[in-house]
Order: sequence, then C-alpha cells, then structure tokens
Amino acid sequence: MEEVTLIPKKEIDIKVEADVITPDSFAGKSAEEIGNLAVWQGPKTYPLSEFFEVTGNAGSSAAETSIRIKG
Repeated sequence: MEEVTLIPKKEIDIKVEADVITPDSFAGKSAEEIGNLAVWQGPKTYPLSEFFEVTGNAGSSAAETSIRIKG
C-alpha cells in the first residue's frame, strides 16, 4: 500500500471544499498531480497544493492508496 501525506501549509480561515481528497481521486497519481487537483474556497478554485504540502505517491488503485492528513 502506498501513502500520500497532506500537511497544511497555513491555518485555513475560510472553509475549503476538498471533495477530491479520496483514494479514488488520488489513485495512479504522483504527488505533483495530486497537488494540482482543484479544491474550492468560496467561489474560487485553487490547486490542492495552495493549502497542503503533498508528499508520497498514490498506489495504482484506490485500494492501494492510503491518505494521511497531519496537523
């Protein structure tokens, strides 16, 4: 099993809608590709990497992908 770790870059004061933080969305992607996934903050979209440092790579399937959020 492969693990992706997300570490907040700063305190987030406005709610971020990050429905993409799932093993299905991450499967088969590198850390860079995961960081480029879009999340919403208010009416705007941003790359996930705007809010989180992304380390590790996902497994080839959702079943082989674990996600850890630190902080």
